[in-house]
Amino acid sequence: MFILREQTAAWVYGADVRSHDDLDVHVYVPPGSRVRERDGLYPLVASLTPEDVNQAGAWLLTSPTRTAFDCLRMSDDVEAVVFADALTHLARTSTGLIATYAATHHGMRGCRVVEARLPDVEPKSESPMETRLRLLLLRAGLPRPLAQWEVRNEANVFVARLDLAWPEFKVSIEYDGAQHWAERRHDDRRRAAARSLGWHVDVVSAEDYYRTPDDIVVMVTRALAARGRRD
Repeated sequence: MFILREQTAAWVYGADVRSHDDLDVHVYVPPGSRVRERDGLYPLVASLTPEDVNQAGAWLLTSPTRTAFDCLRMSDDVEAVVFADALTHLARTSTGLIATYAATHHGMRGCRVVEARLPDVEPKSESPMETRLRLLLLRAGLPRPLAQWEVRNEANVFVARLDLAWPEFKVSIEYDGAQHWAERRHDDRRRAAARSLGWHVDVVSAEDYYRTPDDIVVMVTRALAARGRRD
């Protein structure tokens, strides 16, 4: 009997944040199973309680909370939070439910890792790259930005929503994931509207993140310093 786990279960729940070429299937199998790891299939022996298992059509998979818990304790530091962000953003689970699960499963391997990573989870995060960008800045020692910050004018009318923002300094950084011309034009107008109200808005791409992450940190550090932040 296979029970889908971690990234594979998250994908079934709609948190499709795997890389495009990741077709691996991660499963739990019961004790005594003779299923062995092979290319594309990664079994792990575990005894699960009924509360840990859901059914989706013909598939059995770990519950959303157990899925997020497993991703946080068994995945790479950054990607662990990427999966947890996606699952909580979809309201499949919550940071409170994950914290409760961890508190009641202290005998499980990696439980303290979950508790250490959980404060970094942000349910408002709307994309994997937004999560990665936020964690890059946090790991560099910058203050935590607020996700999906709503910019309003003096009449309290909504003007724009910014990916990551430090409202105290009116500084924001955005991930440019626009794929189409119309989408890009919408983003340009949104950012221009925020700038007209005194916001400093920087925009970065996936290439910036993967090739020159230190430059992003320097750029944001300078923007915050120019607006009055002191270390």
